[in-house]
Amino acid sequence: MSVAKKTSGNTHKYVLFDFDGTLVRKMQIDYNKMKDELKKLLEINESEDLTPMFDKINQKTLNNKNLRIKCFELIDQYELHAINQCTVNKNVLKMYLNTKHKIIITRNGKSVVEHFLTHLNIPFPEALACRDNVNNLKPNLDH
Repeated sequence: MSVAKKTSGNTHKYVLFDFDGTLVRKMQIDYNKMKDELKKLLEINESEDLTPMFDKINQKTLNNKNLRIKCFELIDQYELHAINQCTVNKNVLKMYLNTKHKIIITRNGKSVVEHFLTHLNIPFPEALACRDNVNNLKPNLDH
């Protein structure tokens, strides 16, 4: 997917890259354990379904920014552990490296993406839209 931006008579193409499952191979996270910890944090009954996870977090933390931050910090812990065991998707990385104007848009945490890019010495994109710097996560168009 690409986005065109016109400046000074020139059109620049921006290529959007997803992170987990695209730029990196799918992260292996113990989602059941993570969701159990999130339920405790959100004071949700153990039998209640936490799917879709980010929608539920948004609903439960609508008026409590600190709780939202704590939830995302917990998810970051699981992702940071998983990212150390991830491998890069070489075909996507090649395209990423050969793209002049790139944006990463992801539901992952900013610290996770930055850790991975830094660790593998991959150049940062022009923009990075992560779950902790947007109000509405993809597939919402506001992300």
